[in-house]
Amino acid sequence: MFLAGTSIKSHMQRVKGFGELICNFFVPRKNPLPKADFSNVRPSKDTVWAIIPTYKTPKTTQTLVEQIHTYNPDINVLLVDDHTPSENSQNINKLRKKARLKPWLEVIRTPVNSFRAGASNFGLDYLSKLKRQPDYVICMDDDAVIEKDTANILLNTLASRPLTAAVCGNVCVANKNKNLLTRLQGLEYHNFNVSRLMDEGFIYGPLVVHGLMAAFSYKVIQEVGAFTPQHLIEDYDLTAKLKHQGYHVGYASSSIVWTHVPETFGELWRQRVRWHYGGLFVLRNYLKFPLAILPDIIGHLFYIAIFSLVIVSFAIGKNYTIPFVLLITLAITSLINVVISYIFNLYTLNYYKEKDTIDTIIRSLIIFELGYSTLLSLVLLGSYFYYGYTQAVKPALQKLPLSGTIVRVFDRIFKSMGLTAFWGTR
Repeated sequence: MFLAGTSIKSHMQRVKGFGELICNFFVPRKNPLPKADFSNVRPSKDTVWAIIPTYKTPKTTQTLVEQIHTYNPDINVLLVDDHTPSENSQNINKLRKKARLKPWLEVIRTPVNSFRAGASNFGLDYLSKLKRQPDYVICMDDDAVIEKDTANILLNTLASRPLTAAVCGNVCVANKNKNLLTRLQGLEYHNFNVSRLMDEGFIYGPLVVHGLMAAFSYKVIQEVGAFTPQHLIEDYDLTAKLKHQGYHVGYASSSIVWTHVPETFGELWRQRVRWHYGGLFVLRNYLKFPLAILPDIIGHLFYIAIFSLVIVSFAIGKNYTIPFVLLITLAITSLINVVISYIFNLYTLNYYKEKDTIDTIIRSLIIFELGYSTLLSLVLLGSYFYYGYTQAVKPALQKLPLSGTIVRVFDRIFKSMGLTAFWGTR
């Protein structure tokens, strides 16, 4: 009798837990933020390293290195030169000379170009050989721009959450006002930040701990095998890997880091091909653990369902009359969805600190963001086709006579459409 009661109680607890997860999808619970005074959990000196992989180092990296040390003197900086060609090594050489005089700065060089994931792992391997290994590492891009408390807030948010292995911050667009395309990306990045805030209480945390700047538990990142070499979207892959091992990830909204987004259509297309095409490999690798990538699964299923519905409607439209009730139902449902999304986007615009009158007009008119989202949908659709080609069609073609010629033709066709597996990996 007692065992039966215990079993029922245990079952009810599981049901309650599942119900809370579902509720958190719609109304996420809030994680407590660290106190304004971070000194009570501040990591001790020499236990934090910032790893910055760099290739053809930009001038802004020198400013970034100085900012890190000025704002946080107890953080050591490790620059990983990802085998920059000699003709582009002027800036990294200056930093290498600087490192000889600064005990808090190290510059190392990969033996071959390893892309971002490989260079980051090279840095982690270097730290593993030190007498005193770090408690935390901050992995960041070489063109990031930080504020005074950016790193401090990240570290202390991470240190104050026992089950959390990684924390990223709030990404802002430094070149937002350059043109219409950058403004649309600024609004999009604001939506990303809102999504991360909403995902804070959902299962294991935000979908992606972005690679622009994130703090990690050094012990945990080594435990899970660090970054996957040659991966196109290594930050998403590592996030899923951490969740798969049972760890949580977090978001510190008051930790501000600035980035520069693509200013031309071609640059944006290449970036998003990498994001979408690389993201499909993450989906494939973690489908057996869907909780790590659940929001992405839902998004892809929704997109495929809508696209399939459009295709089917064209295919049977001439021979089939849609019932009036169904037509009205679809129209009303679509209208409700548009209205709710519009109101929500206008509401969240109030929290977009960088907005100006032009941004408000762009969001209010809808048409610009609608065109932008349509463009991104085309990139995603192309990524689906390219993934199918590289994973199924291409291997089959390579078994045929004259396969080399056939494959080269298809590769050129996809490349002419901006679809390639290597754009943007550096």
